[in-house]
Amino acid sequence: LCSIPIGFLATNIIVVNNLRDRHTDIHAGKRTMTVRFGATFAKMEYLLLVVASYVFCVYFYLLEAAESVRWTTLLPLLSLPMSIPQLKAVAFGGKDGQMLNEHVGGAAKLQLVYCILMTAGCLIANTR
Repeated sequence: LCSIPIGFLATNIIVVNNLRDRHTDIHAGKRTMTVRFGATFAKMEYLLLVVASYVFCVYFYLLEAAESVRWTTLLPLLSLPMSIPQLKAVAFGGKDGQMLNEHVGGAAKLQLVYCILMTAGCLIANTR
């Protein structure tokens, strides 16, 4: 189960990349989801995947029976402030094309920090 939110955030790296490249992908004949369903779809997909990643933290918290380690499942929530500028730019912003370059990296950094925090939570829980 822990791999699902990580997969969501990994997918978002591709979503931003496809959103950035959609105009050239159309001309190249590539049929990415962004090309097939449009920019609005990609932006909503990005939003949904980020939100779902954080909802999973709460789900894991509710699922964890051991009170002494339950809080460790919430550690990835500490990366939530990092997601706000990314959401503003990708899901709600008017950035397009090359202006999204920094947000491909931003999506990757968000995933990295989320993973580090999730790993820390797992390690703490397993040492108790």
